[in-house]
Amino acid sequence: MMSLAVSRAGKLFPALLFLVVFFPSEVFAKGCMTGSCHQALVRVKYLHGPVAAEMAGVKACEMCHVPAGAKCTAKTAGKFTLKGKDLCQACHTKGTGSQHSSDGVASKCLKCHSPHGSDSSPQMLRVGVKSSGKKS
Repeated sequence: MMSLAVSRAGKLFPALLFLVVFFPSEVFAKGCMTGSCHQALVRVKYLHGPVAAEMAGVKACEMCHVPAGAKCTAKTAGKFTLKGKDLCQACHTKGTGSQHSSDGVASKCLKCHSPHGSDSSPQMLRVGVKSSGKKS
């Protein structure tokens, strides 16, 4: 029986390989998830690719978050903004297996999906949202 850690690593390899190839200077830098500030974000069953990459030492948080002031330190939180309204669709474009057919639903990704990870589904659905996209 394959352990959960090995199973996760096998599923994360393509995403990590992409990040290592396209962001080589960022590899093996201290990540946001290795400190004490954001450990709760990684205590879920299913991790979003950039979060998993941070766990592997790649500075991937900046794929979605833009520094907007002082950087994080051991004592202070950094200031970040999201990259814009089309943030999710920058990577998750139409035709990548989305179950959503209307632009109205596609533009409101975070209403149903957690951006960091989920215990409920690989689609990172928020608690109370069924895989059909309807709230339970």
